[in-house]
Amino acid sequence: MINDYIQSLEHYLRLFPEILKSISIEDLEHKVAPDKWSKKEILGHLIDSAINNLSRFINAQYQNNPIILYNQVEWCKGNFYQIADYNHLITLWESLNRQLVFI
Repeated sequence: MINDYIQSLEHYLRLFPEILKSISIEDLEHKVAPDKWSKKEILGHLIDSAINNLSRFINAQYQNNPIILYNQVEWCKGNFYQIADYNHLITLWESLNRQLVFI
């Protein structure tokens, strides 16, 4: 069963970066409302999720009940995803998820 999840993530690691690169920067940075995330910020949220999942996977090996605190709005603002280099975000998402596959 875990192998199915790993294969699925590997599939998305091949597919998702190319899809992301095909989206215009205008579309990526567009916000439907000031308090809503852009597509670029949603990618940032996926990066934050990978960071937190990586921490969970590692801590679960050594702790019975690891505690992970994650305020998604603060993380998105604090990482400045809206103004970050888009290619860097794609590479970061891909690298973090490759590490998840590895462990």
